[in-house]
Amino acid sequence: MKPKDAATSFSWLDFRNGKEAGNKDGEREPLLWLKYAHLDSYFNAGLKAIVPFSEHKPEFPFPAGQERPTTTTTTTLRLSPMPHPTPYVPQPDCESAEYLGKNHAVRRCYLDEEQKVPVPDTLAYEGVPQGLPDPAIGSYDVLGLRSDVCFDRFGRYGPYGLGYDGAEGGTSERTDTEREGSEAVWARAGGGKRSSEEPARGSGRGKKMHRIAVVVRIYVGFEWTQHAVLNFRAMVSELALRSGGEYTMDMRYLGNYYELFDRLGGWARAQSRANLWERSARYYLPAVHGTWANFSDLVAETTRKAGTRPTMGPVYFPGRQAIRAEERGESFLPADTCGGTDSRAGDGVETIRHSDACGRGEGADLITLNLIFDAEAGGWVFASDVTGYDRAWPTPPPWCAIVTASRLSRRLLGVMHEETWRMRHSMFSEMFPAAMALHHGPEAAYAPHPVFLDRGWDMAAADAAFDGGYDASTSGHGSPFDLGNEHNHKGTTWYYNSEFAGLLWRRWLGHAQMDGRAGAGTLRGGRAEEEAPGSPGRLCLRSMLVHSIKWEKPE
Repeated sequence: MKPKDAATSFSWLDFRNGKEAGNKDGEREPLLWLKYAHLDSYFNAGLKAIVPFSEHKPEFPFPAGQERPTTTTTTTLRLSPMPHPTPYVPQPDCESAEYLGKNHAVRRCYLDEEQKVPVPDTLAYEGVPQGLPDPAIGSYDVLGLRSDVCFDRFGRYGPYGLGYDGAEGGTSERTDTEREGSEAVWARAGGGKRSSEEPARGSGRGKKMHRIAVVVRIYVGFEWTQHAVLNFRAMVSELALRSGGEYTMDMRYLGNYYELFDRLGGWARAQSRANLWERSARYYLPAVHGTWANFSDLVAETTRKAGTRPTMGPVYFPGRQAIRAEERGESFLPADTCGGTDSRAGDGVETIRHSDACGRGEGADLITLNLIFDAEAGGWVFASDVTGYDRAWPTPPPWCAIVTASRLSRRLLGVMHEETWRMRHSMFSEMFPAAMALHHGPEAAYAPHPVFLDRGWDMAAADAAFDGGYDASTSGHGSPFDLGNEHNHKGTTWYYNSEFAGLLWRRWLGHAQMDGRAGAGTLRGGRAEEEAPGSPGRLCLRSMLVHSIKWEKPE
């Protein structure tokens, strides 16, 4: 089914009431996803199967309501000679006239004491393997991420030591896998004694860049494997050393960290506060909802039809205490685009506050990588973990974004700190940032990054499962984050209980894995399969976040 234009006053409620919902009586079938076949193309996505992006035909997804034609890969692979990678540098050219006209000068960083070995480049391949699925959730285009290149394990982590012996400066990891052409990667990376020099700012005409600290949260007993070290080398190199210090563990990114962080920030600055909370509570499925503009219109229309008032923030509730900035009459709403008022203002000001311009150009205080939803109404298992509030009043709205990986502004951290030390309030770690943004008005946004599914879902059924709460959102009864519904995330590339994320990650690293789930199926992948005659070679995947990764090697 083609997504209908929002101009026809078409809402999500209309989606659910028609054939497209794939469910006549509204009842859910348990473990619906089990009836869909596994997709094959993730594991046929070798370097020798790369085609120009213009010729790429994804195996999945299909438009809502369209069934998968077969249970096997629909595109015949045509193998090519081993391609050559090229440097992938999403960071700005800090020596260009354009950059220096806007920013302070930056001194180049080196990895050796003699300052002769520059920070190595990540390498990527132009094009993508034929048949490689598109993301079912989220989008490259919406965030401004490139979708026309792919990364193999050596181009991504070879510059930081993957695939080379310790005597050569490597980590001795993955020296036992298929490695055709990988020698060129380490040759580009260079070697030598590493230094701990940090970037120094020089004089310049432009403005100073805001610094962003990357805080790494790890759990008790975390094992510092060589793969964990590689991931940290990538973070330090791509976010700090190669960016002029612009950015000063069970999550991995198949792509360049700088590109991800930079595009997330740019996308959030472009968002309007109007219906932002409502958009952030809904999964964006391009095959169902069409363009991002159409999705945004659907959210606005569904909210209007449901008779609910869009949240602009702050939200007032019984027993709410003001922070000191509010006591001084200060607001987190931009005065130039939102009127600088709160939700108690009169009707005339409300029109300004709910305008599409409100919040555009404002850096978001909270950017999450998972949906922001009503934890209490959604049946989340930790929704009642709220401490220090006056029990004479109802529990304050506990909104949440599962998985703590997020970007938080200094002012939101200040709000959280004041609520903790002065008011003695606290919540479960994944609720506290979102709830404080909701209560006091800092801007919060879920970034719809690309998420992949391991099975050929009917996309209307996927929409009903992942946006199954009230008003077709992730909040309320039917939420995908309810303990009884979280199983739907098992086959995604981004969720704490995902099985597919780890399986795909380990196959990409070159390990043989069982091709079923929960250790079932046939052992596939690994060196023997990647080197076999007629094999497409080692995997080359587009950039994606994968979570959770608790181990790199098969148990």
